[in-house]
Amino acid sequence: MSAYVALLFFFMIPVAAFQAWISAIANVSWLSFMYTIAPLNAVMTSVIPTLALKIFIAILPPLLKLMTRLQGVNSSTEVDLGLETKYYGFLVRERG
Repeated sequence: MSAYVALLFFFMIPVAAFQAWISAIANVSWLSFMYTIAPLNAVMTSVIPTLALKIFIAILPPLLKLMTRLQGVNSSTEVDLGLETKYYGFLVRERG
């Protein structure tokens, strides 16, 4: 359960770090040309961070399922219930 709480509170750190890394590219002299090209700038500032977040959200259910199994739950119904409970709590707490 403590791993779930840690995941709940610290999932934004990699997302924010990725966004900061994308923003830092503008300060690198040989990569700053990417921000002068409008379509490439739009892709780098909006699509790539969103895609990173979508990948994280896609990886989240298997991770939560593993956490539920490690808690000692044996039946698949209880594992699915634990997964859905954790996933719902994760999404509601992070968006609220």
